[in-house]
Amino acid sequence: MKVGDVIRIPKGARNAFNLKDMTGIIVDRIPRPDSLPDDFEILVDGIVHSMGFQLKDSAEVISESR
Repeated sequence: MKVGDVIRIPKGARNAFNLKDMTGIIVDRIPRPDSLPDDFEILVDGIVHSMGFQLKDSAEVISESR
């Protein structure tokens, strides 16, 4: 997953963030101070949400950016 991709956000993340829309756009990757992968900033419902790197394993990429 990379910046610009449109993703389907898993139900658990939608519930945790109380999101209405099931799709979002990755707008940035947030580097972590430890050795874990980058976290993501996702634009959903007109708001940018910071979500953990675990999203990569559970979100479906609907449309890849170029």
